[in-house]
Amino acid sequence: MRVQYFGVIREIAGRRQEDFEVSGPRTLLALLKLLTDKYGHSMEAYLFEPKSTTPRPIHNFLVNGVVHTAGQISDVTLEKDSVVSIVPTQGG
Repeated sequence: MRVQYFGVIREIAGRRQEDFEVSGPRTLLALLKLLTDKYGHSMEAYLFEPKSTTPRPIHNFLVNGVVHTAGQISDVTLEKDSVVSIVPTQGG
């Protein structure tokens, strides 16, 4: 699975993208939790509402080019060849 990072999240991860080996399908929410385990508190604070596992609504999550909102990510199943992009919404 490939994960692409944009904006601040790219700064936190220190890279534009990375590949993960996964065995079987997992949810988009599980992937975000894996990223917080890997990158620590800064990633957690940026992706999730304080002291919860609710994703912050300021992000767009694209899976294979299809946009999913924060409220949908626990229902989105990822496969080993999925491409996930995490893009913060732009403020004006």
